[in-house]
Amino acid sequence: MKKELGVILGGLGFNEKEIAVYHALCVLGNSTAEEISRKTNIKRPTVYHTLIRLLTKGIVSESGEKVKSYTAVTLQRIEGLIQEQKEHLDESKSVLYSVIENYKKHTPLKEVFEVRHFKGVSGVKSLFDMAFRANNKKWDIIAPYKNILREYDEEYAKYYLKAREYYKITSRTLWEKTMERTLTIQEQKNRNVRFMPEVMQNRFNSMMILFDDSVVIFSSLSEISGVCITSKESSLIFKTMFEFIWSMSTKYKEGKEL
Repeated sequence: MKKELGVILGGLGFNEKEIAVYHALCVLGNSTAEEISRKTNIKRPTVYHTLIRLLTKGIVSESGEKVKSYTAVTLQRIEGLIQEQKEHLDESKSVLYSVIENYKKHTPLKEVFEVRHFKGVSGVKSLFDMAFRANNKKWDIIAPYKNILREYDEEYAKYYLKAREYYKITSRTLWEKTMERTLTIQEQKNRNVRFMPEVMQNRFNSMMILFDDSVVIFSSLSEISGVCITSKESSLIFKTMFEFIWSMSTKYKEGKEL
């Protein structure tokens, strides 16, 4: 219980002593600073200072005249703090996009060549987030049968499909023949699947997404990582390769609406 509470309050900016004092009040109920001090092994002067901060944040109430006692407020207040932070983050996100666009307007145009390497599950998810925010909302994808979405994280794979729909991403998708399965008419419309020639079976160990002037390449499953190359000239090379394979590939046969 304390660990979970620590994760929640820590995410809201509470320090360790604030979490410990609040947890003690949740366990003890209405208590004095001395009782809290004994429960937490935190010195009483420090407990007083911590209680003042918690009172200011509105998650502890105070009662009594000569001897003060303190009570943890209902968890609805914690929910309120979470909602306040969410609204603040949403507002910050909106402002961030505005700031970035202003920088773009005042930055001299020049050829960009940037290579960024992302490691671990969080890094891979960051790469997908970058692709979701493609300016033209169109991807070209090469996906081997064994790829990070299919083999590694089933829950994230579900999120990936929902995110594609949310960001209104359409694509041209190259699959290996072994990936053949029934698609709904809407899925085929959004993904525009073709099957690569058999000679290319097992030739691709990495999933690749082309969008705007960027190329994202996800590692094979032996190493959870990926790289994003942003360059107009370099992306043109990959797009030319994709166009060549696309022209040789077999169209997906129309599926029935499920």
